[in-house]
Amino acid sequence: MNLLMDDYRRGWARRCLREARTDLAEARERRSPELAILSMKRSLTAIYYSLGEPDTVWAAVRQHAGSSEKDSILELLVDLERLIEERSHQVGFVGLDKLLGEADMVFRTASEVVSLIEGSRED
Repeated sequence: MNLLMDDYRRGWARRCLREARTDLAEARERRSPELAILSMKRSLTAIYYSLGEPDTVWAAVRQHAGSSEKDSILELLVDLERLIEERSHQVGFVGLDKLLGEADMVFRTASEVVSLIEGSRED
């Protein structure tokens, strides 16, 4: 995968991170598991935009999920996808504080990945 983002994908990745941060803050304020999960999904989408076309990256992640091949970024994405999928089906069964912590971890991870792929370029 190309580690250089064009301006279009950079813009979308940043937008997704801003929205994820807002959703996470709102989830904390309202004590809303649904907003925490939405924040996680938007954070993951930010990573997808930073890596290329989101649908293509998603397909690669799905294909890698059943593979024994080692690729650290794909393994990270598979793990995040699984976490989000599990939490989406466990709303009400997982403690809200734990869910908020996981959403924060996903957001911080996405921010770091996007930043690393983007380079230290500041607009």
